[in-house]
Amino acid sequence: MTSLQPSFVPSQPGPTDNDIDMGDVQLQVYTENGRICVAVVKARACYLKLYLMDDSKCISKKKTRLSRRSLEPVFQQKFEFKKKFKGRQLEVKIWGNYERMDRKMFFGMCKIDLNILDLTCGDTEPAWYKLSPLL
Repeated sequence: MTSLQPSFVPSQPGPTDNDIDMGDVQLQVYTENGRICVAVVKARACYLKLYLMDDSKCISKKKTRLSRRSLEPVFQQKFEFKKKFKGRQLEVKIWGNYERMDRKMFFGMCKIDLNILDLTCGDTEPAWYKLSPLL
């Protein structure tokens, strides 16, 4: 899976133009006091799970609050990861838990390589990230 840079680009290029659109998520990724911060702005989901990954190992994880009765919730939640972020990836998984379903439903994910992002400037804008199926 290819890592994303802030912009509206697919996280993994598909072989054809007929690929299923999994949706997207709006995030703001920046540093504050030497720590990585992620502001979850918008997503079409009930909640999101954020993982700070070192290759395939989860170093730290966070979860947004549950958003009910909205098809396009605005989360406006900020998360701070206290672990070192150099050489790591941020993995975002989108989940739904609607009343008519008996269990949680996976909507998609994106993986962001934190080495590629320019986190030196303190004033970063939120960016849209395309979701892909779980691989």
